[in-house]
Amino acid sequence: MRELRPLSVPEIETATREAGGWLVHEPTAQALAAYLSEAETRQRQLGEVPLRDRLQALHSLGGHWAKRLASGGLAALKDDLTASTGYSRALMDVEFGLVARVLDSEELMNNLEHGLLGGAGSLDGFKLIREGEYVRNMAAGPVLIVSSGNSLIPPLIPTAIALAAGNIVILKPSLQNYEGLVEVFKPLSSMGDEAAQSMARCLMVAYMGHDSGALEYLLREAPLGAVNFWGGEPARSHIGSKVSQNPWHPRYIVNGPLTGFAVVEAGARGDAAGGLALNMVLYDQQLCSSPTMAAYVGSPDEAQAFMVELAEALDRVGSGYPL
Repeated sequence: MRELRPLSVPEIETATREAGGWLVHEPTAQALAAYLSEAETRQRQLGEVPLRDRLQALHSLGGHWAKRLASGGLAALKDDLTASTGYSRALMDVEFGLVARVLDSEELMNNLEHGLLGGAGSLDGFKLIREGEYVRNMAAGPVLIVSSGNSLIPPLIPTAIALAAGNIVILKPSLQNYEGLVEVFKPLSSMGDEAAQSMARCLMVAYMGHDSGALEYLLREAPLGAVNFWGGEPARSHIGSKVSQNPWHPRYIVNGPLTGFAVVEAGARGDAAGGLALNMVLYDQQLCSSPTMAAYVGSPDEAQAFMVELAEALDRVGSGYPL
């Protein structure tokens, strides 16, 4: 039976759960409190590493994954996640191929550039946004990410962005994707550069059950800056009610359920139709970001022509990903 421990957690008293032939060791509230007592120092050290170096460390992490994938070193993990998530092997092939793309430095830079007032450069210093007005974005962490369990990608995206932005992160996966996320981030601790080492000290991947005292501590008491929840009801409201009692007043950011909305530009045809069809088919349209509505910007005739192509693409793409 394989044994997995949470990342960045010393030998501490833990509870143990068994799932899918491997053991998950849960941190205690006391261990989390000790870890967060060092959060300010660790986060400051990570913030002193230039953004380009943080992005390069994550890019290299994606390279480690890509090499293991190409060599067949992730075959057993792929089998495990196919069994635990219930998705087809073809879909797992796609998912594993997306991991390195999520960690790509250009992809992460685009997210930060378009998501921050002042752009990505505002994480390194003050940026002029209009005459006489400057802005600098500081890490909001510690950040708790409560992820859904139907994919590696939803928890991977906010974790990578939060680390790139200089935050200390506690990632709570589900039992279904815990093993995969540990495998994605494990190389950080053995990479020699300062950025990777700083990130390893600022990341904890730890499963906590719904009845866990550790999770209760994090939501109600811990000195968090933000809680990022992925999923639907009733968990969304249940967790939100606990976060609202936290005296540190962390921001509560919810993603899902099924919130994807596609905008198709006038004149878009084959590639756009194929891309929308793929996103509709992936994960049986059960991701928080799965597109459930789309708007076509153009004439009714153009929209009709696009829908014909979309229907053809759905037939073609859908046949490759059995339920």
